[in-house]
Amino acid sequence: MNKKISVIIPTYNCEKYIEKCLNSVINQTYKNLEIICSDDGSVDNTKAILQKYQTVDSRIIIKDNPGGYIGGNRNNGLKYATGEFVAFVDCDDWLEPDVYEKAIAAYKNHPDVEIVLWQADERDESNNVTPRKYYYYSYSGLINFDINKVFSVADVPWNKMYKKSIIDKYNILFPENTYCEDTAFWWKYTMVISKAYFLKEILYHKLSGEDNTTKTEQYKKRELESRLNVIMDICNFYKLNNFDKKHFTYLMYFICFLAVKLRYTTDADKKRDFWDKISDYIKTETNLEKFNHPFIKNILDKRYDKIPEFGINHFRDKIFSYKKGIRKSVLCLFGIKITKKLD
Repeated sequence: MNKKISVIIPTYNCEKYIEKCLNSVINQTYKNLEIICSDDGSVDNTKAILQKYQTVDSRIIIKDNPGGYIGGNRNNGLKYATGEFVAFVDCDDWLEPDVYEKAIAAYKNHPDVEIVLWQADERDESNNVTPRKYYYYSYSGLINFDINKVFSVADVPWNKMYKKSIIDKYNILFPENTYCEDTAFWWKYTMVISKAYFLKEILYHKLSGEDNTTKTEQYKKRELESRLNVIMDICNFYKLNNFDKKHFTYLMYFICFLAVKLRYTTDADKKRDFWDKISDYIKTETNLEKFNHPFIKNILDKRYDKIPEFGINHFRDKIFSYKKGIRKSVLCLFGIKITKKLD
């Protein structure tokens, strides 16, 4: 198999790291690549470095996209991608030299595979591996990719290879001008696939510390807005593709996923306002409202205390309550909480 891979690298003021990143891509053992660098209006020497590399490697394509932010720049790369497969690399990270050769081999040996994944580690400026194991997993080889696998794999885009045909068929894009864009793309893609292949090797290295594409303080300030944007984006994706009940359940899992994340990061009033907006949105979408599911009913009725994923919010619930949600059921009796995961 000698199919082309479109490698998309969003860049922004990364003069310190981009050469190491590019070297790890252009020196891959698998050569049939197009390397699309989508630049978000860099004001340092990033653009000059890209142009220098372009003169010695014709596979490098530079596309300007000022103001696109990380999601918009990845979408800009997808717009110009002509490969059968797509991979993403962040501009301050680097690859093992045979990652794409191994990913292509997995696709060749297993024609029904729809995504290939590999492990990644985090390294500091001195190339020391950090203790963080977020990008590791226990799977190996060909896997039926169900909802439990989705939860157990980091929702970043860059330690995976995707089929461009699936992205095009369902118009799978990153939400733009918002954070959490990785989460939206991951859930949209995994909503429509069933077969995955896991490479049990560390083939990607992420630079630890403050990411070049995500500013921590800005993220905290825009967290609620970003998560709301992502949920709307996923709901719109569901609506536009006219998905069935199976995909609806998947969508509810996604909302629960964000709900759990929000439990520890927002105060009660802000969290309630957040879910009020989700409730009002679902009421306008008859294809969501029509499913007679207690999770949706409680959201529509704004009875968030009845949803176990959202936590126990009232004193009376701690005395006695039973709640059944998408991912778990919770029984509370005199302050003792018993939680059961649901299949």
